[in-house]
Amino acid sequence: MKTQVFILEENRELIYDNEQLTEFQSLVSELGLKCNNVKDSTKSPIPYMQLDQATIRAFQILTPKVDKLTDYLFEIPIEALRQVKLSENEKYFDAYEVWSNQKDPDPFLIGKVYKNEEDRTKGYTWNMTTYLMARWGAENKTVEQLMQMAMKIATERIYSHAEADIAKMTSWKQCPEAWAKQYIFNGNSETQSAIGGSNISLDLPF
Repeated sequence: MKTQVFILEENRELIYDNEQLTEFQSLVSELGLKCNNVKDSTKSPIPYMQLDQATIRAFQILTPKVDKLTDYLFEIPIEALRQVKLSENEKYFDAYEVWSNQKDPDPFLIGKVYKNEEDRTKGYTWNMTTYLMARWGAENKTVEQLMQMAMKIATERIYSHAEADIAKMTSWKQCPEAWAKQYIFNGNSETQSAIGGSNISLDLPF
């Protein structure tokens, strides 16, 4: 099993180098900055890769199942657990999740943090910042390769959906009266009937 850890190299030293961390904290304070990777001014900034919405959507195609870390029932490698321990010590995140796909199990370890105290108080989970902490499994792909995989899956799904819709509309157009009878006399708007030679599930507009 391979484990990838997604710590940004420019942030790695801030975790362990007290002098650099002190300088970083001093500069943030002096300049009056509100960096979105700094949750606690007394701790190191969040070192992991922040995900934008496009990457989140792509990863959700690859791993549609979401579990809280404490609810995840399968193996978690020790290196991923080390990242959780580090994050707990540094108070990086408000929540941890495992994103997975049972058909192609290479899970993501995800950390989430509220954007401000109001969101945290009100529990606005939809407005959290998402970070990629680790990934494990048989693969060892880069984020760019994972994005390409998601694009391929999304493209295939859209094409298949379009093909099914074309077949459905063609069947309606070729024998509308037969489908009208199917609905009126059999009361069935979703059917696998072979009207027009089609075995596609046809959802009639009623």
